[in-house]
Amino acid sequence: MAEAVYDGSVGYIERIISKTRIQWDWKRYIRHAAYWNQLESLKYIEEKMNEQDESIDWKKLMEVSKEKTQKETSVTVYIQIKLEEL
Repeated sequence: MAEAVYDGSVGYIERIISKTRIQWDWKRYIRHAAYWNQLESLKYIEEKMNEQDESIDWKKLMEVSKEKTQKETSVTVYIQIKLEEL
């Protein structure tokens, strides 16, 4: 799953989900998506977490997204929008 999130391929993530009966730890993978600057993966995992009523710590995700680079990215902009909605 980590590879699929890293690649940013929602189709790959969906194939893995369909072939397994695992309860995925989405909090772990949403952090990976933020760190690797994979907006599509992040949005997909956000949707999955919302379906399961799991909370998302947007402040923590912002910290994670800036660990690799301090530059503004599509992920940091998206997270900032989410923080403003709180």
